[in-house]
Amino acid sequence: MCVIAQDEAGSIGACLESASCVAFEAIVVDTGSADHTRRRAAAHGARVVDHEWRNDLAAARNAGLERATGTHVLILDADEVLTPSAGEALASAALDEHLVLAFLPVHDASSLDHTATEVARGTGRRWDPVWSPRLLVNDPRVRFRRRIHESVVEGANLRLTADGGRIDKLDAPIVGYGDALEVESPHRRARRDTALLERALAEDPEDGELAAHLARAYLASGMPDEAHEIAEHALGPWLAALDEIPEHLLRPSPIPLGAILALCQLQRGDHGAALETVREAARRTNDPHPDLTFLEGVALERAGELTGAERCLRDCLALGGRAHLVPASPGVTDRAARLRLANVLLTKGRAEEALHMVDELDGVYALPALYVRAEAQLALGRAADAICTLRPLLDSQRDETDLYALASRALEGVGRPDERLMELVGAAPPEGWLERRRKELVGQGQRLDA
Repeated sequence: MCVIAQDEAGSIGACLESASCVAFEAIVVDTGSADHTRRRAAAHGARVVDHEWRNDLAAARNAGLERATGTHVLILDADEVLTPSAGEALASAALDEHLVLAFLPVHDASSLDHTATEVARGTGRRWDPVWSPRLLVNDPRVRFRRRIHESVVEGANLRLTADGGRIDKLDAPIVGYGDALEVESPHRRARRDTALLERALAEDPEDGELAAHLARAYLASGMPDEAHEIAEHALGPWLAALDEIPEHLLRPSPIPLGAILALCQLQRGDHGAALETVREAARRTNDPHPDLTFLEGVALERAGELTGAERCLRDCLALGGRAHLVPASPGVTDRAARLRLANVLLTKGRAEEALHMVDELDGVYALPALYVRAEAQLALGRAADAICTLRPLLDSQRDETDLYALASRALEGVGRPDERLMELVGAAPPEGWLERRRKELVGQGQRLDA
């Protein structure tokens, strides 16, 4: 097995121990630790290789591969562990001389309190698992590329083209604790990754996956125009390049770039373009992906095609818990899909179903879920219940147009209209609404029916 590490003294021991039953050698590539990572790795029997960090993850990965002696190499991160059940499948796969590359399911833990077995079974898992290429044939042609978001696809294709072989998926779960251990500021990490992505894309401007990662980083940094420009420029050539790859070889995915461009298009109000984008990307994938399905649902909702939107969002929920070849965005198979589906159901006049859909939504979904609950109560003729739902928000003096609209309609429903709230709603700019349909609630003069 090969691991790269820097200041991972707290986790490297568990990582190496978890693979000790299947890996006859362990190579730890240390990229400049200032703690006891080297000593603890050596104490667990690993061969420690010093590697100067040059802002290049692929180079660090390859430094380990170049020293491996087995027929196949298992790739782990220092904050990951194999589950106890993974050994048998890995041991069997390593005996297969035709196996070029195997994908293993990676489950990210939400807390250090959960065991690897629990996380792999779905308890304490942060989001849906991902199929990740982690078992490689030990061949000098099979090497990583890219200084960030490193990929082994090109090297595996070189081996497949020259000598044939096969690709497989193994039921050998990996559990990662990196997000549970995160202590670095997300904004600081985003700035660091953005700089690396800009450099990597400058080195390979035709790489659509890098373009997707950079566009997403720009979007997260509040730079939507830059994100849209990069994604729009890259998508067409990237899809054309993927179409040229023979079917028996590994193909990079169109999903990340298609999804980020569609998201940018939706934010610009162009649901027609977003719908075309997600469908073009989906046409080049073998399995439905929740990101594309979710965005298709949102685009259909914006276009008024509510039946299609409901179908897409229910499909997202059905995909929850499955492993995907491309990471699914947080929430799209659970809370985000439930919230969006509740809005579709409200628009379709199915308020009771919408109420059930937003039960126990928390975190960033808690506030919009409260608004959906109040709106559904209004639609069911329960204005007093809607006031009770909204009261904590009114007491906190939140300044939000949706709140004013819902509160105004609720007060009107109990015979206590508030002219001040109506004025605030009337003065709200078009972009000031979470859900623009709520503007119609004000001054209707009659109850909304379910």
